Amino acid sequence: MVDYSTLEVHPATVKLFSKLYRRLGRLKYGALYRKAFGQPVILTDGETSLVSYYRDGKLDYQAYKAVQQAGNAHKINLVSASESALAELARELLQTGFRPEFILCHGTRNGAEQRFFKASFPGCCIVGTEISDTATQFPDTIQWDFHEVKPEWVGKVDLLYSNSWDHSYDPKKLFAAWGSCISPDGIMAIEHTVGHLPEKRAVLDPFGATVQGLVRVVEENSRLRLHRIFENSDKTKERKFVLFKSPN
Repeated sequence: MVDYSTLEVHPATVKLFSKLYRRLGRLKYGALYRKAFGQPVILTDGETSLVSYYRDGKLDYQAYKAVQQAGNAHKINLVSASESALAELARELLQTGFRPEFILCHGTRNGAEQRFFKASFPGCCIVGTEISDTATQFPDTIQWDFHEVKPEWVGKVDLLYSNSWDHSYDPKKLFAAWGSCISPDGIMAIEHTVGHLPEKRAVLDPFGATVQGLVRVVEENSRLRLHRIFENSDKTKERKFVLFKSPN
């Protein structure tokens, strides 16, 4: 009998299966979208791009939620956040004397972000949101649409982090909501990679933006202003953290 546990899989084979798995996911999400809307309607201004979830001026929320939940199920074991990058960001913030009491992470799928931040900010209250009902499977995670705001969050969040902002059906509404949560000395940290660019938008990730486009949408729809752009030392995905604060 063959002991399969000793077999080594060639990296090229892993890469191929990963590519096929992602392709299968895109076919699933695309089918759900086309069933509701037909061919995608793309709104773009060069710096930003958005797949529309509106029909006759009205949001089809159930179609949006169905696509997001399908994406969550397909990617449930995948982690987009980088533990080393978030640790590096945390060290940078700690060096400035930043000591958050409440961290809110939006669109966290399997709760990786919460785990990573707990290592850097022990004792801090950290909550993650996830639109899918799988949220209850993971610690420090609640089922919640990140376009909405709990009253107890308003003006109370010391650090709001997300790499999932590209899943928004309405970025203006999104950043208005997030901006309202930031405490007087708080920070909103938006992760930006090549995967967030306008040309990368898709039915699962409807919104794409350049860094310049992202800053414009945030500043036009919230009281927050660009604080600084922190570039992670790992350049493989051109990972940046675009940091926003309330003006003094």
